[in-house]
Amino acid sequence: MTRPSPATTDRQPHRQFNRPSLPLGVVTVSADLRRVAERTLAKVREVRRARGCGTAVFASPDGRVFALRVESVSADTMANKHAEWLVCEYAGRHSDGSAAACPSQQDIAEDLEFHFAAMGRELRDKPEQLDLWGFHGAFAEALRYLAGRHRRRRGGDRLASGSVDPPASSRVMGP
Repeated sequence: MTRPSPATTDRQPHRQFNRPSLPLGVVTVSADLRRVAERTLAKVREVRRARGCGTAVFASPDGRVFALRVESVSADTMANKHAEWLVCEYAGRHSDGSAAACPSQQDIAEDLEFHFAAMGRELRDKPEQLDLWGFHGAFAEALRYLAGRHRRRRGGDRLASGSVDPPASSRVMGP
C-alpha cells in the first residue's frame, strides 16, 4: 500500500500573505531612471489590464523602486511602514468610478526623479570608477591567481615527467 503524499494530507492555503515585496529595479545613475520607468509603466499597464485597479509606486532612499497593486496587502503594508516612499498612484479610479489614464514613461521618470531629489538622493550621470571596477578588478585578480596556480601545477607535472627543462631560477647551481 502506498502512502499518501503530503500535499493531499496537509491541506493549507497556497496564498502567501506575508511575503516581501520585490523591487522592479534600482536607480543609481540617471541612465537607470529610464529603464526603471519603462518597467514601472509595464507593471502599471499589466495591473490595469488584469485587475482593473491602480498601481502604487514606492521608491526607497537607496534607489529601489516598487510597483504594487493598490488593493494588495503588500501595498497597504508598504504604505503603513514607509509612507514617505510613496511616489504616486497610477491608473487608478476617479471618484466617479471612471478609470484614470495610464501615464507615459516620461511622466513616471520625471516623478521618480523629483521624488529622489526631494529625498536628497542625487542621481549621478556616470557610475563612479570604484563602482565600475571594484568587482571586476577583484574578479580579474582572482582569475590571475587561479591561472598562475594552474600554470605552476601543470609546470610541476611536466617537470616530473621530464618533458620540459626546469626554469633557470629553479636549477641548483653546483659548487
